[in-house]
Amino acid sequence: KALGVKVTDDNGANIFLLYHFVLLIISLLFSYKIAVFLKLNLKTKILFFSALYIILPILKKFTYLPVNTDITAYTIGIASLYYFLKKNKFGLTILWVLGSFAFPSMIYSGALLVMFSESKDRIVFFDKYQFIITRSITILLVGLFVLGVAWITNTDYRSAANSQTLHHKYLFFSFTLMLIYLYRLFRYMDYTNALGLLINKKHIVWIVFATTIFILIKLTIKQLGYYSLVNVNSSETYLKAILYGSIVNPLTSLVGHVAFYGPMLLLVVIFWKGISKEINRLGISYFTFICLFFILSIGRESRQFINAWPFLVLPTIIYLNKKDFSWRFIILLVVLSFVYSKFWFQINLPEMHIKNGLLRNPAQRFFMMNGAYMSYKTYNLHIIIELLTYCLIMVALYFEKPGKEVFYKLKKYVSQE
Repeated sequence: KALGVKVTDDNGANIFLLYHFVLLIISLLFSYKIAVFLKLNLKTKILFFSALYIILPILKKFTYLPVNTDITAYTIGIASLYYFLKKNKFGLTILWVLGSFAFPSMIYSGALLVMFSESKDRIVFFDKYQFIITRSITILLVGLFVLGVAWITNTDYRSAANSQTLHHKYLFFSFTLMLIYLYRLFRYMDYTNALGLLINKKHIVWIVFATTIFILIKLTIKQLGYYSLVNVNSSETYLKAILYGSIVNPLTSLVGHVAFYGPMLLLVVIFWKGISKEINRLGISYFTFICLFFILSIGRESRQFINAWPFLVLPTIIYLNKKDFSWRFIILLVVLSFVYSKFWFQINLPEMHIKNGLLRNPAQRFFMMNGAYMSYKTYNLHIIIELLTYCLIMVALYFEKPGKEVFYKLKKYVSQE
């Protein structure tokens, strides 16, 4: 309005594009500040910016589908990461409130970042039972997943129209792989430190403050918010959707996430044990934030976690910054990132339409970028490409000093088995 531009259907998308480009410039400034704060070396800086900006949602998807709040959530996520590192609770609170009106999950994730003081004190008592606590909580989370799958099976839940449906032929295989995925994901998390910090009296003030803000935001949204006919705001519907989606195909969630965020996620898988230690060192707020999105990550729709992606990149980069990778390996990762970003891929064709359904061509040229709407054919294509990429990275790591650690641990594990 300040520029005298009329908001009409004809130029609405262009207004959003301009808005997103401004936001991305702001996010770049915050990303640069984070890189400086962490004192990253040049190679790691390249990996850092590659992981944040040479990805499908930035180089391809938002320019094709600009009328949404994904880039808003992404920018707020990067800014929140910076204010977290600077221990600026005021900045985090402002971003939390703004984000809550832009992206559904941010009302919860923002609360976790603000709710706890970042005390470094440890309760030694819990450390004595670290193995028992860690395994018990991991088994509990895996057990809850099993109960969840049983629940949706008994309720005869089916996914929304036009998305993937359960592939019964591979159901047992899909279920087993998801159990392994969840167990490996949570087994290295330091729950003893989190439990110790939770009973710290220093948290009480922040918990009361965050709870009050949370309730006020919820009441405001309830009074003024628009609820769609799909009723995606129902917690029960959302929980059923992510549980159902996790077993539609073998590791369908992980396949979709790698396709969306690129090869950096494969590095997370490879170096997960070391990266999880970095997450544990970042404090209870960070720990609970990451755990929340790990639970939600069993869902297929990767864009729902776009605000959390920078928070997974950070501990990965901190870990990789300690390693001595060659320029050959850095260039390989950047090239693979460009390939996975699909910046080179033409979506629009003269015959582009969706009348044959979202899971058929030519609509799949766009909808294969969303894990929930990959057809079986494009899912198979993605998993083959990702396995080849994984093998390529492993071969490249074999000739790298940091990669020797991976192969040594793998060899030791196989020999023990």
